[in-house]
Amino acid sequence: MRLNILKSALAGSAVLSVSLASAALSRTIYECQIEDRGTNRGWLPNIVVVAYEPGAETVTVSDPYIEFASGGPIEVKPTTDNDAQLSLKWKITLPAANQDDLNLTYSFTILKADNRAKISALPHGYDNTFTSKGTCKVKKG
Repeated sequence: MRLNILKSALAGSAVLSVSLASAALSRTIYECQIEDRGTNRGWLPNIVVVAYEPGAETVTVSDPYIEFASGGPIEVKPTTDNDAQLSLKWKITLPAANQDDLNLTYSFTILKADNRAKISALPHGYDNTFTSKGTCKVKKG
């Protein structure tokens, strides 16, 4: 099963805060812990870090899978950015040694009023969509 690919991506989760904390000092950094719920295990990251500057065209986002696939944080254009929420969508490709590469589309929303988060993953070529929720700590960068 492809979970071995995803599990190996978790090794980089400790570097997420460090890699985004050095971003521009005027940014707000959301460090979001995602619940590890049964069937979602291995498909969703356990942490998502977003460096956000209100009004900017892009935000910086990282999680263990992004770190594994791209070697560092990525820039993402928000799909929604208003007083209530910040929503993002990104695609990653995880390499596989003995199978086709795994393509995933992630949707992620931070509800600004109470710093709750929602995440979903759609693995291309599969019928499943995996979802979970979490909470975010807010830091000023």
